[in-house]
Amino acid sequence: MEIGPIFRAMLRNKLGVCLIALQIAFTMTVVVNAIYIINERSRLMARPSGLDEANLFFFRSAGFQDAFDEESAIVEDRALLESVPGILSMSVVNSVPLSGSGSSTGVRLVPDTTRPSTGTALYRVDHRAVDTMGLEVIAGENFTEADVLTFQPQDRWTGVKTVISEALATEL
Repeated sequence: MEIGPIFRAMLRNKLGVCLIALQIAFTMTVVVNAIYIINERSRLMARPSGLDEANLFFFRSAGFQDAFDEESAIVEDRALLESVPGILSMSVVNSVPLSGSGSSTGVRLVPDTTRPSTGTALYRVDHRAVDTMGLEVIAGENFTEADVLTFQPQDRWTGVKTVISEALATEL
């Protein structure tokens, strides 16, 4: 294959060569960024979560009536699920870790608003959550049934019993 004519054509049409070079550079940028994002997501997915992921499942119960009684629905759902063979434990939670949804908040050891807070996920759970999720309390104590409060959206809870992760404890 003769490349001399190709080079001569490129010298005559410099704008076309520049456009092709820009197109190649843009394509490489997109490909490299996509590979980076895939690798980063794979790394995040491979890290240990601390959850018993193989034995967990989640479902959401929602009412469609204005007078939907969430507390009664939870009691009924719990009774129904407890009657199913093979279910060892269940917990009521506002969201599930690793689901991409839920609440987050910033926490501090002292109420000093001039210093940045440490961001963390926030899960409202009952006293069975630690056992259900296959977690281990390494310091302090787990929730008891007496610690469980009914949440109302307008509530600002301060002074309630809290369990934090080892990673958050280290960060604080």
